[in-house]
Amino acid sequence: MARKLKILFIASEGAPFSKTGGLAEVIRDLPIALARRGHDVRTVLPRHRGPIPFPVRRHPSPLGVPMGLGEQWCAVLEPELPPGVGPVYLLEHDHYFNRSGVYGDPWDYADNLERFTFLCRGAFQLCRALDFIPDLIHCNDWHTGLCPVYLNTVERAGVFGETASIFTIHNLGYQGWFSSEQLPVTGLSSDEFHHRSLEAYGKINLLKGGIYHSTLVTTVSPTYANEIQTPRYGHNLDGVLRDRSPDLFGVLNGIDETLWNPEIDPHIPASYSLADMSGKAICKQQLQRLCNLDDRPDIPLVGIVSRLAHQ
Repeated sequence: MARKLKILFIASEGAPFSKTGGLAEVIRDLPIALARRGHDVRTVLPRHRGPIPFPVRRHPSPLGVPMGLGEQWCAVLEPELPPGVGPVYLLEHDHYFNRSGVYGDPWDYADNLERFTFLCRGAFQLCRALDFIPDLIHCNDWHTGLCPVYLNTVERAGVFGETASIFTIHNLGYQGWFSSEQLPVTGLSSDEFHHRSLEAYGKINLLKGGIYHSTLVTTVSPTYANEIQTPRYGHNLDGVLRDRSPDLFGVLNGIDETLWNPEIDPHIPASYSLADMSGKAICKQQLQRLCNLDDRPDIPLVGIVSRLAHQ
């Protein structure tokens, strides 16, 4: 790409600072891949509880964040990352984010709408404070669904008037449902509570708002992009996604080959490659023994890493 872009990633979690699943892996790896192509890529995350595996610089001034129920303030932490990794900013607000869970413990936190409203509004305020006005904001899952809505409403007439948005759906099954009575938390007008914005079946649906207001919508594979436009896999948003199908793209998730590479992985019993697969048989044998299975090379061994969920 000839043009170098200013790109802001915003997400609810990102490795190695916080992680509950694959979203955090993408938020770590994709910004690095884009930075390698010469783009100015920065990431905004909540400062969740837990150690930060890097030295940290605390920005000298607190950040004021306008909320529907009044202004909130937070600190901005900036880890000192290795060369080639774009800046990551952690919004530190203990009341919202210093908790045992990222989304709940074990059930969803009752104030999740307020928590992620704060993240979205905070991202805009941080950009102003840094004098970094992105060409593109890359939003991820329902927790950031308000960002495209804000771009098209309260932020449209200001410095973000030319900023585009990409909204990536990592898992359509989680949508961010809230009572319509909580709309004032977002600071948005009741004009946004309609079927082509935040309203779904009489409730707020943040994922739906993000889908309708974003410039483009992406998801984790071409197959999934097709599946979620069907009633079977659409989780009651298949009609919305068909409506936006000209702007919906499936981009296959990748892996970081510096981490997931059996030629150099120190955590497996034997290394192997496409050129020499003999070590894979040793790994299979060791796993069979570890799991008290029959030590037999002729029996297939299949594993899956997944949530135990209805999907």
